[in-house]
Amino acid sequence: MWVLFSVLTALAWGASETIFKRSSEGDERSVVRLLAYNGVVYGVSGVIYMIINYVVTGVSFEVSSIAKYAPIAATYILSMFFYYNAMSRAKISIVSPIVNTSCIVTAALGVIILRQRPSVVQIAAIAAIIVSIVVLSLAEGRAADKEQGLTGNSKAMFITGLIFAFGYFVFDGVASFMDDYTLDEALSEFDVIVAYALIYLAVGIFCLIYLKITDKDYRFSFDRLKFIGTLFETSGQYTFVFALGSGMSSVVSPFIASYSAVTIVLSRIFLKEKLKKEQYICVAVIVAGLVALSAE
Repeated sequence: MWVLFSVLTALAWGASETIFKRSSEGDERSVVRLLAYNGVVYGVSGVIYMIINYVVTGVSFEVSSIAKYAPIAATYILSMFFYYNAMSRAKISIVSPIVNTSCIVTAALGVIILRQRPSVVQIAAIAAIIVSIVVLSLAEGRAADKEQGLTGNSKAMFITGLIFAFGYFVFDGVASFMDDYTLDEALSEFDVIVAYALIYLAVGIFCLIYLKITDKDYRFSFDRLKFIGTLFETSGQYTFVFALGSGMSSVVSPFIASYSAVTIVLSRIFLKEKLKKEQYICVAVIVAGLVALSAE
């Protein structure tokens, strides 16, 4: 089942990433607004899921799960703060491949600490996926310097975006590993989903209050693109938890990282970002790697 959940996650997050990029253009407060939208939408969906689960199965949510999951949730939310900042400072086709190499951290920790042992074919597929993601990133970086002529403030913003992307790389990789460990040892998928939803809901409400306090003229308005993007991200969060719960993080994480390829293809179609032949080749290699992983 981990393959199905991983594919759904990759598709959902690739779509949300592209939509968030479009919705963030010209929005100086996009980071706080995205955290607010994600927190509220995911939080409300988590409450609904908790109620439905109780009605259907009779299993209630243990409040103590919030305390157990709080460190992981905080690490995930911090990683999203880094990611949204990176996304607002550099092209999505540059940021996405960099942040998605966080699977290297997750896979390495899974092998070293959890003693997970991927097969030779899986290791080769993971290596092919990661190398392709790195090549995509390098290719886009060269293209950005050449096409946009990044100098002065523009180049400083570009570099800052890469620093934020690296921050996401570290925190998301660690959080995904902690998630897998927690699902194996302490909490069920249901506990994780609801606990994270409630914590993220609190963060979302705090962000809304912050927006109002720092700008008395700020009005809460419905942003259709952010809402749709949040729905995709939220659905991907559910399938992500079930993917980790049913598979090894050292394999699942690189598989899901392929959503960078989904983002790049969608960015080419909807955001009109240009792609070179080597990028198409990398996307093809990633797909081949995914097929190899899922066949094992």
